[in-house]
Amino acid sequence: MLSELISAALVGAGFLLIFGLAEIWRSLGNPSAELSRKSVHFAGGLLVLAFPWIFANRWTVIGLVSVFAFLIWGTERVGLLKSVHGVARKTEGGLFYPLAVALLFVLAYDNPAFYVVAALTLIVSDAAAAVLGTAYGTTKYSVEEDQRSLEGSMSFLVITFLVVHLPLLLMTEIDRGVSAILAVLISLIVTLLEGVSLRGSDNFIVPMATFYLLIRFTSESFDIITTHLFTLLAILALVSPFPGSPQNSSAPAE
Repeated sequence: MLSELISAALVGAGFLLIFGLAEIWRSLGNPSAELSRKSVHFAGGLLVLAFPWIFANRWTVIGLVSVFAFLIWGTERVGLLKSVHGVARKTEGGLFYPLAVALLFVLAYDNPAFYVVAALTLIVSDAAAAVLGTAYGTTKYSVEEDQRSLEGSMSFLVITFLVVHLPLLLMTEIDRGVSAILAVLISLIVTLLEGVSLRGSDNFIVPMATFYLLIRFTSESFDIITTHLFTLLAILALVSPFPGSPQNSSAPAE
């Protein structure tokens, strides 16, 4: 138990260091609010990825994550930690993030490969798509008050395929063909879910959906997964593939 507490203290110090460096960067380097937020998102995620090899007790992670969820909630309420809370859009992603990490750790406790895959969709896909969409997105679409870009969504799709396929290939015994077709199916589904998620809820919905789809389909054959994929594509061919209406706005898209 003592080793768990020491590990939690060290990881907690790592998170605080990331927050501190981000605040210094924001003050001295003047990065965009989206870039500083997603940099914290990504850097903290590197620590999160190591949780299955650092912690043996679920309650340690739940406790650690709860402390930082409270920290994020509190700093937003009092106007601190602008490197995370400085974006103009309304978002609760800072709270959905630790909630997703804690629940994912509990659910995937005995399956670190699935934990890594689901966490990567949160850590890498979301952050990269937001930064790329904000920097290069020109074709905008809106979902209620949120705006996104076609370029950001396409980036999310491609990156999610990679972060699903490669870990499954390297960390599991799943057949290469099954891994590839499953990665296509999962990346398509979670991209659609990310596209309609409001106020940062994609930080919870995307990794949870990824984990569910891994549990649901990794035991299926290539043919069955392919059938599901083509069924989904047929449905999408009959409806608009992107939610909301196109916009010609320059507002942040992710």
